[in-house]
Amino acid sequence: MKLQKRKKILFVRHFGLISNLGDQLISKATEEYLLELSNSEEFHYTTASFVPYTKFGKYNFINLVKGFLFSLKQAMKADHIVIIGGNLIIPNNTKFSLCFFFYFLLSKIFQTKFSTFGVGVSLSKGSKTWRNWLYKKALLAADYIGVRDEHSLNALPTVMEDSNFLSKGNVHLSHDCAFLFKDKYFCQTNESNKVAVIPVNYHSATCNESVIALSESEYLDFHVNLMSAMISKGMKPFLLCTDKTDEIFAEKINQKLNLKIITPESVDELFVLLSSANVVAARMHGIIASLLAGRFVVALNWQHKVKSLSEKELLSFSCFDFEDKSITLILAKLAESNSINKSDMLKLTDDLCADLKTVIKL
Repeated sequence: MKLQKRKKILFVRHFGLISNLGDQLISKATEEYLLELSNSEEFHYTTASFVPYTKFGKYNFINLVKGFLFSLKQAMKADHIVIIGGNLIIPNNTKFSLCFFFYFLLSKIFQTKFSTFGVGVSLSKGSKTWRNWLYKKALLAADYIGVRDEHSLNALPTVMEDSNFLSKGNVHLSHDCAFLFKDKYFCQTNESNKVAVIPVNYHSATCNESVIALSESEYLDFHVNLMSAMISKGMKPFLLCTDKTDEIFAEKINQKLNLKIITPESVDELFVLLSSANVVAARMHGIIASLLAGRFVVALNWQHKVKSLSEKELLSFSCFDFEDKSITLILAKLAESNSINKSDMLKLTDDLCADLKTVIKL
Protein backbone atom coordinates (compact mmCIF):
# COMPACT_ATOMS: atom_id res chain seq x y z
CA MET A 1 0.00 0.00 0.00
CA LYS A 2 1.39 3.40 -0.95
CA LEU A 3 1.82 6.15 1.58
CA GLN A 4 -0.80 8.85 1.56
CA LYS A 5 0.01 11.73 -0.79
CA ARG A 6 1.76 14.53 1.12
CA LYS A 7 4.25 16.34 2.38
CA LYS A 8 7.66 17.57 2.41
CA ILE A 9 9.87 16.08 5.10
CA LEU A 10 13.18 17.59 6.17
CA PHE A 11 15.55 14.87 7.38
CA VAL A 12 18.32 16.30 9.53
CA ARG A 13 21.39 14.07 9.64
CA HIS A 14 25.18 14.18 9.77
CA PHE A 15 26.73 14.86 6.40
CA GLY A 16 29.22 17.19 4.78
CA LEU A 17 32.57 17.43 6.53
CA ILE A 18 32.61 14.36 8.80
CA SER A 19 35.74 12.68 10.16
CA ASN A 20 33.82 9.83 11.77
CA LEU A 21 33.07 6.90 9.44
CA GLY A 22 30.24 5.88 11.74
CA ASP A 23 28.37 9.09 10.91
CA GLN A 24 29.22 8.60 7.22
CA LEU A 25 27.82 5.07 7.47
CA ILE A 26 24.51 6.35 8.86
CA SER A 27 24.37 9.21 6.36
CA LYS A 28 25.01 7.03 3.31
CA ALA A 29 22.59 4.29 4.41
CA THR A 30 19.87 6.84 5.18
CA GLU A 31 20.29 8.77 1.93
CA GLU A 32 20.23 5.64 -0.23
CA TYR A 33 17.15 4.23 1.49
CA LEU A 34 15.24 7.52 1.41
CA LEU A 35 15.99 7.89 -2.30
CA GLU A 36 14.74 4.36 -2.94
CA LEU A 37 11.64 4.87 -0.80
CA SER A 38 10.73 8.26 -2.27
CA ASN A 39 10.87 6.75 -5.77
CA SER A 40 8.32 4.11 -4.83
CA GLU A 41 6.18 6.07 -2.38
CA GLU A 42 4.49 9.43 -2.71
CA PHE A 43 6.45 11.80 -0.51
CA HIS A 44 9.17 14.37 -1.03
CA TYR A 45 12.17 14.87 1.20
CA THR A 46 15.04 17.28 1.63
CA THR A 47 18.05 17.13 3.91
CA ALA A 48 20.03 19.41 6.18
CA SER A 49 23.14 18.79 8.23
CA PHE A 50 22.64 18.35 11.98
CA VAL A 51 25.66 20.58 12.58
CA PRO A 52 24.74 23.15 9.90
CA TYR A 53 28.17 24.51 8.99
CA THR A 54 29.55 21.03 8.13
CA LYS A 55 27.60 21.10 4.88
CA PHE A 56 30.02 23.77 3.65
CA GLY A 57 33.26 22.68 5.34
CA LYS A 58 35.25 23.44 8.45
CA TYR A 59 34.05 25.73 11.18
CA ASN A 60 34.41 29.42 10.40
CA PHE A 61 32.05 32.38 10.51
CA ILE A 62 31.14 32.26 6.80
CA ASN A 63 30.33 28.54 6.85
CA LEU A 64 28.40 29.00 10.09
CA VAL A 65 26.18 31.66 8.52
CA LYS A 66 25.78 29.72 5.27
CA GLY A 67 24.89 26.57 7.17
CA PHE A 68 22.22 28.14 9.32
CA LEU A 69 20.70 30.02 6.38
CA PHE A 70 20.59 26.80 4.34
CA SER A 71 18.88 24.92 7.17
CA LEU A 72 16.42 27.79 7.57
CA LYS A 73 15.60 27.65 3.87
CA GLN A 74 15.09 23.87 3.99
CA ALA A 75 12.83 24.12 7.03
CA MET A 76 10.64 26.75 5.33
CA LYS A 77 9.64 24.16 2.72
CA ALA A 78 8.89 21.36 5.19
CA ASP A 79 5.85 20.26 7.11
CA HIS A 80 7.80 17.72 9.20
CA ILE A 81 11.35 17.97 10.58
CA VAL A 82 12.95 14.63 11.51
CA ILE A 83 16.33 14.40 13.24
CA ILE A 84 17.59 11.00 12.11
CA GLY A 85 20.43 8.76 13.21
CA GLY A 86 23.50 9.14 15.39
CA ASN A 87 24.25 9.60 19.07
CA LEU A 88 22.76 13.09 19.17
CA ILE A 89 21.20 13.40 22.62
CA ILE A 90 24.26 14.03 24.81
CA PRO A 91 23.42 16.42 27.68
CA ASN A 92 27.04 17.51 28.28
CA ASN A 93 27.68 18.33 24.60
CA THR A 94 27.17 22.03 23.94
CA LYS A 95 27.29 21.85 20.15
CA PHE A 96 24.84 18.97 19.87
CA SER A 97 22.35 20.38 22.37
CA LEU A 98 22.31 23.75 20.56
CA CYS A 99 21.88 22.14 17.13
CA PHE A 100 19.08 19.89 18.42
CA PHE A 101 17.28 22.88 19.92
CA PHE A 102 17.83 24.92 16.73
CA TYR A 103 15.84 22.45 14.63
CA PHE A 104 13.16 22.28 17.30
CA LEU A 105 12.87 26.09 17.14
CA LEU A 106 12.55 25.92 13.35
CA SER A 107 9.67 23.47 13.76
CA LYS A 108 7.94 25.97 16.03
CA ILE A 109 8.63 28.96 13.80
CA PHE A 110 7.28 27.21 10.69
CA GLN A 111 4.62 25.20 12.58
CA THR A 112 5.81 21.78 11.43
CA LYS A 113 5.83 18.41 13.13
CA PHE A 114 9.05 17.56 14.97
CA SER A 115 10.41 14.03 15.45
CA THR A 116 13.53 11.99 16.04
CA PHE A 117 14.29 8.60 14.53
CA GLY A 118 17.04 6.09 15.32
CA VAL A 119 18.94 8.45 17.61
CA GLY A 120 21.15 7.48 20.51
CA VAL A 121 20.95 8.90 24.04
CA SER A 122 23.92 9.18 26.42
CA LEU A 123 23.77 9.64 30.18
CA SER A 124 26.58 12.10 30.58
CA LYS A 125 28.82 12.50 33.60
CA GLY A 126 28.44 15.58 35.76
CA SER A 127 25.51 17.66 36.96
CA LYS A 128 22.61 18.73 34.79
CA THR A 129 22.98 22.10 33.05
CA TRP A 130 21.12 24.42 30.67
CA ARG A 131 21.99 21.97 27.87
CA ASN A 132 19.80 19.35 29.50
CA TRP A 133 16.97 21.91 29.55
CA LEU A 134 17.33 22.41 25.77
CA TYR A 135 16.84 18.70 25.14
CA LYS A 136 13.93 18.52 27.57
CA LYS A 137 12.13 21.44 25.95
CA ALA A 138 12.50 19.98 22.46
CA LEU A 139 11.61 16.38 23.34
CA LEU A 140 8.54 17.37 25.35
CA ALA A 141 7.10 18.90 22.16
CA ALA A 142 8.12 16.05 19.83
CA ASP A 143 5.45 14.21 17.87
CA TYR A 144 7.51 11.01 17.67
CA ILE A 145 10.68 10.06 19.56
CA GLY A 146 12.46 7.12 17.95
CA VAL A 147 15.60 5.74 19.64
CA ARG A 148 17.97 3.06 18.43
CA ASP A 149 18.58 0.82 21.46
CA GLU A 150 17.42 -0.21 24.92
CA HIS A 151 20.00 1.94 26.67
CA SER A 152 18.74 5.06 24.88
CA LEU A 153 15.18 4.12 25.76
CA ASN A 154 16.03 3.65 29.44
CA ALA A 155 18.15 6.82 29.52
CA LEU A 156 15.34 9.11 28.36
CA PRO A 157 13.49 9.34 31.71
CA THR A 158 16.74 10.50 33.35
CA VAL A 159 17.37 13.11 30.67
CA MET A 160 13.76 14.26 30.92
CA GLU A 161 13.73 14.07 34.74
CA ASP A 162 10.44 12.21 34.51
CA SER A 163 10.21 8.54 35.56
CA ASN A 164 6.91 8.21 33.68
CA PHE A 165 8.16 9.71 30.43
CA LEU A 166 8.13 6.41 28.51
CA SER A 167 4.43 5.93 29.25
CA LYS A 168 3.43 9.04 27.28
CA GLY A 169 3.01 6.99 24.08
CA ASN A 170 5.24 8.81 21.61
CA VAL A 171 8.54 7.06 22.46
CA HIS A 172 9.49 4.15 20.20
CA LEU A 173 12.36 1.66 20.17
CA SER A 174 13.91 0.80 16.82
CA HIS A 175 17.45 0.21 15.49
CA ASP A 176 20.49 2.12 14.25
CA CYS A 177 19.92 3.72 10.85
CA ALA A 178 23.11 2.18 9.40
CA PHE A 179 21.10 -1.04 9.13
CA LEU A 180 19.13 0.61 6.32
CA PHE A 181 21.89 -0.76 4.06
CA LYS A 182 20.12 -4.13 4.47
CA ASP A 183 22.28 -6.78 2.75
CA LYS A 184 24.01 -4.48 0.25
CA TYR A 185 27.48 -5.27 1.63
CA PHE A 186 26.75 -8.72 3.06
CA CYS A 187 29.31 -11.20 1.75
CA GLN A 188 30.31 -14.03 4.07
CA THR A 189 33.66 -15.52 3.04
CA ASN A 190 35.89 -18.29 4.30
CA GLU A 191 37.57 -18.09 7.69
CA SER A 192 40.47 -15.69 7.90
CA ASN A 193 43.42 -15.30 10.25
CA LYS A 194 43.34 -11.55 9.70
CA VAL A 195 41.77 -9.56 12.53
CA ALA A 196 40.77 -5.91 12.22
CA VAL A 197 41.04 -4.22 15.61
CA ILE A 198 38.94 -1.05 15.68
CA PRO A 199 39.94 1.04 18.72
CA VAL A 200 38.55 4.14 20.36
CA ASN A 201 40.93 6.68 21.88
CA TYR A 202 41.02 7.06 25.66
CA HIS A 203 39.50 10.56 25.78
CA SER A 204 36.48 9.56 23.67
CA ALA A 205 36.11 6.38 25.72
CA THR A 206 35.89 8.22 29.04
CA CYS A 207 34.53 11.74 28.40
CA ASN A 208 30.80 10.96 28.48
CA GLU A 209 30.22 7.81 30.54
CA SER A 210 31.99 5.95 33.35
CA VAL A 211 32.08 2.47 31.84
CA ILE A 212 35.88 2.15 31.75
CA ALA A 213 37.73 2.13 35.09
CA LEU A 214 41.26 1.85 33.64
CA SER A 215 43.87 4.61 33.67
CA GLU A 216 45.14 5.79 30.30
CA SER A 217 48.32 3.70 30.56
CA GLU A 218 46.34 0.61 31.62
CA TYR A 219 43.96 1.16 28.70
CA LEU A 220 46.90 1.29 26.29
CA ASP A 221 48.47 -1.83 27.82
CA PHE A 222 45.23 -3.76 27.36
CA HIS A 223 45.31 -3.18 23.61
CA VAL A 224 49.00 -4.08 23.34
CA ASN A 225 48.46 -7.27 25.34
CA LEU A 226 45.39 -8.22 23.33
CA MET A 227 47.08 -7.83 19.96
CA SER A 228 50.26 -9.53 21.19
CA ALA A 229 48.14 -12.50 22.28
CA MET A 230 46.54 -12.60 18.83
CA ILE A 231 49.96 -12.74 17.19
CA SER A 232 51.04 -15.56 19.51
CA LYS A 233 48.03 -17.58 18.30
CA GLY A 234 48.96 -17.17 14.63
CA MET A 235 46.49 -14.39 13.90
CA LYS A 236 47.37 -11.35 11.80
CA PRO A 237 45.89 -8.28 13.51
CA PHE A 238 45.91 -4.78 12.08
CA LEU A 239 44.57 -1.49 13.39
CA LEU A 240 41.56 -0.07 11.57
CA CYS A 241 40.58 3.48 12.54
CA THR A 242 37.01 4.53 11.74
CA ASP A 243 37.54 7.94 13.32
CA LYS A 244 40.57 10.13 12.60
CA THR A 245 40.76 11.03 16.30
CA ASP A 246 41.79 7.41 16.97
CA GLU A 247 44.91 7.53 14.79
CA ILE A 248 47.25 8.91 17.46
CA PHE A 249 46.08 6.27 19.92
CA ALA A 250 46.61 3.57 17.27
CA GLU A 251 50.17 4.81 16.76
CA LYS A 252 50.82 4.51 20.51
CA ILE A 253 49.57 0.91 20.46
CA ASN A 254 51.73 0.21 17.46
CA GLN A 255 55.01 1.47 18.94
CA LYS A 256 55.64 -2.01 20.33
CA LEU A 257 53.95 -4.05 17.61
CA ASN A 258 54.80 -2.59 14.18
CA LEU A 259 51.49 -3.50 12.56
CA LYS A 260 49.51 -1.88 9.77
CA ILE A 261 47.35 1.12 10.67
CA ILE A 262 44.62 1.85 8.13
CA THR A 263 42.14 4.73 8.15
CA PRO A 264 39.57 4.25 5.35
CA GLU A 265 38.55 7.37 3.45
CA SER A 266 35.07 6.14 2.55
CA VAL A 267 32.33 3.74 3.58
CA ASP A 268 32.97 1.57 0.53
CA GLU A 269 36.68 1.28 1.40
CA LEU A 270 35.74 0.26 4.95
CA PHE A 271 33.59 -2.60 3.67
CA VAL A 272 36.36 -3.79 1.35
CA LEU A 273 38.74 -3.99 4.31
CA LEU A 274 36.19 -5.84 6.43
CA SER A 275 35.33 -8.36 3.71
CA SER A 276 38.33 -10.59 4.49
CA ALA A 277 38.85 -10.17 8.24
CA ASN A 278 37.31 -11.04 11.57
CA VAL A 279 36.81 -8.02 13.82
CA VAL A 280 37.41 -6.92 17.40
CA ALA A 281 35.87 -3.48 17.72
CA ALA A 282 35.17 -0.76 20.25
CA ARG A 283 33.64 1.81 17.86
CA MET A 284 29.95 0.99 17.57
CA HIS A 285 29.68 1.57 13.85
CA GLY A 286 32.78 -0.52 13.31
CA ILE A 287 30.75 -3.30 14.92
CA ILE A 288 27.66 -2.53 12.82
CA ALA A 289 29.69 -2.36 9.59
CA SER A 290 31.16 -5.78 10.44
CA LEU A 291 27.69 -7.22 10.93
CA LEU A 292 26.48 -5.66 7.67
CA ALA A 293 29.47 -7.25 5.91
CA GLY A 294 28.61 -10.67 7.34
CA ARG A 295 31.82 -10.82 9.38
CA PHE A 296 32.40 -12.35 12.81
CA VAL A 297 32.79 -9.59 15.40
CA VAL A 298 33.66 -9.31 19.08
CA ALA A 299 32.85 -6.02 20.82
CA LEU A 300 34.77 -4.11 23.48
CA ASN A 301 32.52 -2.43 26.03
CA TRP A 302 33.47 1.25 26.36
CA GLN A 303 29.98 2.80 26.31
CA HIS A 304 26.53 1.60 27.25
CA LYS A 305 25.42 1.81 23.61
CA VAL A 306 27.87 -0.96 22.63
CA LYS A 307 26.64 -3.31 25.35
CA SER A 308 23.04 -2.49 24.44
CA LEU A 309 23.69 -3.27 20.77
CA SER A 310 25.18 -6.65 21.70
CA GLU A 311 22.00 -7.54 23.57
CA LYS A 312 19.69 -7.12 20.59
CA GLU A 313 18.10 -10.53 20.10
CA LEU A 314 18.71 -10.78 16.33
CA LEU A 315 22.38 -9.76 16.49
CA SER A 316 23.80 -11.90 19.29
CA PHE A 317 27.52 -11.13 19.40
CA SER A 318 29.83 -11.15 22.40
CA CYS A 319 30.84 -7.99 24.27
CA PHE A 320 33.71 -7.93 26.76
CA ASP A 321 34.93 -5.41 29.31
CA PHE A 322 38.44 -3.92 29.20
CA GLU A 323 39.98 -6.42 31.61
CA ASP A 324 43.02 -8.67 31.20
CA LYS A 325 40.88 -11.73 31.87
CA SER A 326 38.79 -10.83 28.81
CA ILE A 327 41.74 -11.42 26.46
CA THR A 328 41.57 -15.22 26.78
CA LEU A 329 37.80 -15.13 26.22
CA ILE A 330 38.17 -12.91 23.14
CA LEU A 331 40.73 -15.28 21.61
CA ALA A 332 38.41 -18.23 22.24
CA LYS A 333 35.56 -16.42 20.51
CA LEU A 334 37.76 -15.57 17.52
CA ALA A 335 38.56 -19.26 17.20
CA GLU A 336 34.83 -20.00 16.87
CA SER A 337 34.22 -17.41 14.10
CA ASN A 338 30.43 -17.74 14.10
CA SER A 339 29.18 -14.78 12.05
CA ILE A 340 25.70 -13.29 11.98
CA ASN A 341 22.87 -15.09 10.22
CA LYS A 342 21.78 -13.11 7.17
CA SER A 343 18.08 -13.83 7.64
CA ASP A 344 18.23 -12.56 11.23
CA MET A 345 19.83 -9.33 10.12
CA LEU A 346 17.20 -8.85 7.42
CA LYS A 347 14.44 -9.28 10.01
CA LEU A 348 16.02 -6.41 11.93
CA THR A 349 16.29 -4.23 8.82
CA ASP A 350 12.68 -4.97 7.87
CA ASP A 351 11.56 -3.77 11.31
CA LEU A 352 13.68 -0.63 10.92
CA CYS A 353 12.22 0.17 7.50
CA ALA A 354 8.67 -0.33 8.79
CA ASP A 355 9.37 2.04 11.72
CA LEU A 356 10.71 4.72 9.37
CA LYS A 357 7.60 4.45 7.19
CA THR A 358 5.51 5.07 10.32
CA VAL A 359 7.36 8.34 10.90
CA ILE A 360 6.87 9.38 7.27
CA LYS A 361 3.13 8.78 7.56
CA LEU A 362 2.69 11.13 10.55
